[in-house]
Amino acid sequence: MDLHQLHVFRSAALNGCFTKASEELHVSQSTVSLHVKNLEDQLDCPLFFRTRRHVMLSPAGKLLLENTPRKSWRRPKPPKERFGAQSRIA
Repeated sequence: MDLHQLHVFRSAALNGCFTKASEELHVSQSTVSLHVKNLEDQLDCPLFFRTRRHVMLSPAGKLLLENTPRKSWRRPKPPKERFGAQSRIA
């Protein structure tokens, strides 16, 4: 389990949809599904009840969302710009 997986899980949980989570995180829907599936495999329990278009937290998913330290929910900061403004191509 890593912080990125937890961040993806949180986004899916709060959006109630893997597609909306993927749009928010700027990744593909299959990437969100893969991260959630890997997390479920590592924890050996389902985190979501899935329908065709939406997901709902399972009891284990609710526990994870409630008990994971808030620090892990922060969005990763974008990398710092390598070059100054004067090096941009016009």
